[in-house]
Amino acid sequence: MSIFQAVIDDLFGAIDPLIDLLYAKTGGLTRQGAIVIAVVSGGLSLTGRGRIKAARDDYAAKTGPERTRQTAIMLAITTVLLIVLPFFTGKIINELLANVGIFLLLALGLNIVVGLAGILDLGYVAFFAVGGYTTAVLTAARPGESWPDWLPHTPWIVALLITIVIAAMVGLFIGAPVIRMRGDYLAIVTLGFGEIIRILFLSDWLNGFFGGAQGIINIPAAEFGFIGEVSGV
Repeated sequence: MSIFQAVIDDLFGAIDPLIDLLYAKTGGLTRQGAIVIAVVSGGLSLTGRGRIKAARDDYAAKTGPERTRQTAIMLAITTVLLIVLPFFTGKIINELLANVGIFLLLALGLNIVVGLAGILDLGYVAFFAVGGYTTAVLTAARPGESWPDWLPHTPWIVALLITIVIAAMVGLFIGAPVIRMRGDYLAIVTLGFGEIIRILFLSDWLNGFFGGAQGIINIPAAEFGFIGEVSGV
């Protein structure tokens, strides 16, 4: 829990006694802070375990319109929370949530490709790399020394739409030759494509375009008007 000191300080910075109770001045948890966190987390685990299982079983037992209505209500509550939450959390929490959302999208895509479609794609993360680097190139003021000076600085919402199209095109380009493959052959080919893209982006050959191992570092945060700026790693 000591690694979350900056997060807790960002959330409850105005409550100095709480920070002094949990963390020492030199950094790290205090003895009483460790005890408090252990008791609270243990209590939440014991009391919430049964309720979560009961709610899960209750949801699984529902069918038809009742289950659809409950799903819609849950999605509506989640959407409202995602819109309202940035107003009450600090910059660190917002960036943390942005990173969590990014990897949730990666996990969701893998679940669809591997879990539902049954396609053993071991190079799936390559499309994520294409999307990330495309967004960085379009939004950064100067993504790399080899890019021309006339390259426009694109707003993040426009870059997002362009990135979706480019990532889909790369997916079609890679997927078309291997669409008939199954099993180990598909896994080996997709793993090879993934490694090719990784090596290209990190290579010294394209260092002037993508920054090599360091990557593109001067990426501006996404602006959400009155909510503020959010950036992810």
